Amino acid sequence: MLLVADERQRRVVAQCCERAHARGARIGMPLAEARALFDGEAARIEPHEPERDRSALRSLAAWAHWLSPTIAVDEPDGLLLDVLGCGVVFGGETVMVQRARERLGRLGFQ
Repeated sequence: MLLVADERQRRVVAQCCERAHARGARIGMPLAEARALFDGEAARIEPHEPERDRSALRSLAAWAHWLSPTIAVDEPDGLLLDVLGCGVVFGGETVMVQRARERLGRLGFQ
């Protein structure tokens, strides 16, 4: 997946998925160059909507309160959780991380 934005009258990659990055797509790359990396395969191309990303990140922060009472949004694409002392609630930090990964996986995150 390639998220594109208009920059100085040209379309450029604003964000890309891990698979596109592995093929050579980079932020700021002209869209035409990024498309060429897919050798005729269809690449999913969507407009980059930063406000939508911010909203989704805030929603994810609210969702994550089952892990920690102290969460901060770290824009553009991160969350900071203070989990000090929270592991005991889950039977240990390893179990806590495992549950977080499972639940995030069900939401479509890797």
